[in-house]
Amino acid sequence: MSKKIYLLICVILISQSLKAQYIAEGGAQFRNYGFENWEYFDTSDTNSYEPVFWHAWMSAYGAYNPLQNAKYQQIWKSPHTRPGSDGNVSVKLTARDVLGLITANGGITNGRIHVGSTSVTDTTNFNITLREYDSFNTPLGMYPDSLTVWVAFVCEYSNQLARVRAIVHGDDNFSERANGTFNHPDMYCGEAVQLFPRTNNIYDTLNYHWTRFSIPFNYTGPCDNPAYVLFTAGTNQFPGQGAGNEYVLIDDILLIYNPTLTLGQIPVSKISVPEEGYQIDIPFIVEGTMSPSNLSAEPNVVIAQLSDKYGSFADPVTIGTLTTDVSGTVNAVIPYSTPSGNKYRIRVVSTNYPLVSEDNGSNITIIPEEGIEEHDSPLKLYPTVSDDFVRIESDDVIKCVTLFSADGRLVRRTDYNGSEKNIVLQIGDLHSGPYSVLVNTESNIYKSALIKK
Repeated sequence: MSKKIYLLICVILISQSLKAQYIAEGGAQFRNYGFENWEYFDTSDTNSYEPVFWHAWMSAYGAYNPLQNAKYQQIWKSPHTRPGSDGNVSVKLTARDVLGLITANGGITNGRIHVGSTSVTDTTNFNITLREYDSFNTPLGMYPDSLTVWVAFVCEYSNQLARVRAIVHGDDNFSERANGTFNHPDMYCGEAVQLFPRTNNIYDTLNYHWTRFSIPFNYTGPCDNPAYVLFTAGTNQFPGQGAGNEYVLIDDILLIYNPTLTLGQIPVSKISVPEEGYQIDIPFIVEGTMSPSNLSAEPNVVIAQLSDKYGSFADPVTIGTLTTDVSGTVNAVIPYSTPSGNKYRIRVVSTNYPLVSEDNGSNITIIPEEGIEEHDSPLKLYPTVSDDFVRIESDDVIKCVTLFSADGRLVRRTDYNGSEKNIVLQIGDLHSGPYSVLVNTESNIYKSALIKK
């Protein structure tokens, strides 16, 4: 299979999962961030490969391009993975000595490497986002809050520092030059950068000591259009320095978006609870990264909670749960044993990341079904079968009338602030079928029924 065909297949397969990945992780991500998928440049040479959407010498270009020869390879597929990983490989960046005079740092980028000079700090040596090539850029369109990455750094000297860096930039072919400057500095939005010392010396590689870094982005501008992110990592913080026997393992690079949890609308103000409990849907909205996939933790659970009858959540009742990292609906049940009260509230909480939503914002009256009196003596509702209106007559002042559908959903609530004891309830706009009617008077709550023809 040719390199072009192989790459096309990889791009199609990974791109198909990108939308689901985007949602599950809370926002835009590096593609193939676990380095599980690799492409070969020459199938006859098993060293001529790179991770799909990640690049080093094999795909470099420029006047001093190492001719894509596998003998210059400095990144490798490693079987060593970070703790708790469900993947099979990580990426290994290796340094090497060149003619005993200089160290060529091992490096990787999601952009493309340009080699324009044999002088390691020359401005024609750079890593660049190339917008015109899908393989050499990572679109964003939003601001990540932090960069997380797993690393293990093996070197001889404890004062050596390796580096990871992610730069958010605007809609242009932005590059990080070897001397530390940028082209198109007006496109700079901000960055997350981490220098880190060795985790293993070169004589201790039986067990790699992985470290997970969570690196906040610092947005200083001047650009305020987060169109792309350019990631680079190297075996030394300075080009051409270090030693040829050092290397870095990298696994599971993830952008984090601070999560939020919001309760959706609860269109219920009064609930009559039957013996089997009252079923109620609790919608919620999750934005951001709820359960980072590169952090081994229990799955996130969204819990719907009911306050006590005074509206306090000091000792809430769990009425439903849903295991999810994204927005959804908890299918909850309010138990029959719930004490009667008129100040109940509902909220949702999450377990990973721990968040508490605001409550529903208004009081809910909850009464066991058998505790609601029938309308036959102090209150009259007629006709009970109608297509236009019904009349309600009471010996007491009517304060509120609420209609519920047959499945318990709130249809309409009308409040009365005067001294009405006789009202006409228009029902011409309702769908045909049975309805429950709760009538709140100054002294009691009554339940009746009607059928809309």
